[in-house]
Amino acid sequence: MERIRQMTDTRRCALLWAATILLTAALLFLCGGKVHAWEGDDDWMRDTFSRYTMAAMLSGQEENYFNDSEKPDALTVLNYTAYKMYQAGDTGTISFDTFYEDYVCANFSAVVNKEDLKNAAEAAELDNRKSKFFDYDKGTGKIRILDVLAGGDSKQCVYIGWQDKDNNNDQTVLYGMWKDPAPAGEWKDYYVILTIDGYGDDAKIVSYQKIESNDVKFSSEFFINNYDDNGEWVDETNCTRELNGETRVILPYNEDVHSRATMTYKGEEVETTGLAGVKVTSSDKDIVSVYDNNENYEEISSVSGDKVGTVKLTCEFQSRTGEIVYTEILPCDVAKFEAGRDNARYDSYGMCVLHNTDVEIFAKTEGLDEYKKQNKFSYVWKSAEIPEIDGETTESVTYTAPNDEKEAEISVDIYIAGKKITTQSVYLKVKNGVLDYKVYEMPGTAMKEQDTTAPLLLNKRYFIDLTGGDFGWDYGNDADQCFSSWEFTMDGKTFTITDKEAEDYNTPIQQPDFMTYYKGFAGGATPNCLFTVKKAGQLTVTGTIYQNNKVFRTISKTFTVKSENTNGTTPKPQPQQPAQPASLQKGTKVTDKKSKAVYKVNGNKTVEYNKEDKKAKKATVPSTITVNGVKYQVTSIAAKAFANNKKLTKVVIPASVRSIGKQAFSGCKNLKSITIKTTYLTKKSVGAKAFKGIHAKATIKVPKKQKKAYQKFLKTKGIGKGVKIK
Repeated sequence: MERIRQMTDTRRCALLWAATILLTAALLFLCGGKVHAWEGDDDWMRDTFSRYTMAAMLSGQEENYFNDSEKPDALTVLNYTAYKMYQAGDTGTISFDTFYEDYVCANFSAVVNKEDLKNAAEAAELDNRKSKFFDYDKGTGKIRILDVLAGGDSKQCVYIGWQDKDNNNDQTVLYGMWKDPAPAGEWKDYYVILTIDGYGDDAKIVSYQKIESNDVKFSSEFFINNYDDNGEWVDETNCTRELNGETRVILPYNEDVHSRATMTYKGEEVETTGLAGVKVTSSDKDIVSVYDNNENYEEISSVSGDKVGTVKLTCEFQSRTGEIVYTEILPCDVAKFEAGRDNARYDSYGMCVLHNTDVEIFAKTEGLDEYKKQNKFSYVWKSAEIPEIDGETTESVTYTAPNDEKEAEISVDIYIAGKKITTQSVYLKVKNGVLDYKVYEMPGTAMKEQDTTAPLLLNKRYFIDLTGGDFGWDYGNDADQCFSSWEFTMDGKTFTITDKEAEDYNTPIQQPDFMTYYKGFAGGATPNCLFTVKKAGQLTVTGTIYQNNKVFRTISKTFTVKSENTNGTTPKPQPQQPAQPASLQKGTKVTDKKSKAVYKVNGNKTVEYNKEDKKAKKATVPSTITVNGVKYQVTSIAAKAFANNKKLTKVVIPASVRSIGKQAFSGCKNLKSITIKTTYLTKKSVGAKAFKGIHAKATIKVPKKQKKAYQKFLKTKGIGKGVKIK
């Protein structure tokens, strides 16, 4: 090491040069003789192409073509060489012989006669209309390198991409399109190719030719990225299909679908590194939403199907400098796919089956009727826990449940026209169908479980969970049929409420005199209720779930209600307290003065986190807020609540949140840390693109028990492949 330090600068340079030669030789060997431009390392290609086409335009020779055995236009050669020297900082005055031998010959493979170049340089000096990057003095025989003196016309040649030349591993073909933003008379865009030999600054021009437009084909690709349970990218799902001779796009409902531009020349793929991507416009934004400028995927547009239906997608292929090189309009079908029973409403929570019963499980599709008519669908079922259905290829499979508890994941790959479009899964739970209660006292927002034989105390809030009443039992019920209901009876008086009534915030509850029932607390995978008892005595609580439009299971339990004193009597009347503050009306917006966050009232003492302070770098969504003495629970985060906050780096979502709206955190490119405390989120309760465009290396912490489920559906909500869910 000491010996190297003592080397002269010359010897150091020689050592570095030798190392560079060895490294280059190794790369050439590994790449089969050519160092390719991977991962966007094609700036030199773009520069070479743009430099030549600009030189041709300034010389008025953009249609002067030549092959590898012909001579290029002399003035274009002069302008190209001089412009490249100017860009490299090689300005000043040199002899024409040096210019020719050291620069021209280094930039062109074709033999260019020196005298022809001198004659062209002399002619350019005499013609003031010629734009050029040089001055030539015939008397001294010297040439001076300039910035361009004047300008050409409105035409420009847009760089599109590159392709290895057939049977010649040292040569690369560069593709572009001549356009005229301000055409005079009849003008039609056309394609050209520039063939080069070598790599980088050492690349030489071989030929410049026009190609037939009919040999060029552009197409939009729409695809879904697939990830494993660890968040690692696995593969892509192609979403384009052929139907009745036309190309169509199929969007699985609520999936994050990406777009990119592809091009072929005579059937061979061209690397479209000169294109920024596809700018997509939807003819109906209620059916297909478009999201622009996703930095994680370096794409112009991605799309999401929000409603089953058909739209037209206008796809504009844009260059990296903004020019449109091609436009196509594609029909697009949005479809819902699901695995489960054919008449179930909540198989996303799992599919419950009684012991010793048969269940038929379907691959369900809503939409795509024409594909069905033409028998374009096929299926492959998978289940590690149930080998008898693993590998089945029918639209449905039948399973006979055992005589004991069992859980198994069942998935089906759904294919359209021979290519997989989606994988749908359902979690099978074999159960005995027995209902039970879990009772929790709720001091504030905490939950304190108590024995079901213990008495209920007056004026305390209680939460009862109907265990065993899994939403996976909900099938065969019509749209207007409830799945669960609660009945409360005391002193001969009865109060009944269904899940549909509890979720209807627009209709107030006619409260009984012996209790108060609270709306807006439903969540989790089983029915539940929240209430306060106002009278001492015997309270009978009956929970019921329905299947096939009739009672499936029911359970009743009678609780003793007493005051906190021990004799069980109603306490003596206390002096009248001041009237409690009235709750705000639904839709009212309030701003927290400290955090500057905006909330919107949902209904009975629940609010939505509507908008945050755009200057905040960290945000903790509270579980409750108090307004005018009334406490409200924060149960949702609104669509676009945090969208495009470039300063936000950290977010905490509380356990009270039941839903997150579309694009809630989209565009928060510096959001690196998200903590999700709630256990109630599902694929349906989290909107499309909720986390699209967050930091590429973000970490999302989720509850341990929900880790697997959250990892699965959060990947469909716009997160990049580098985001970790743990």
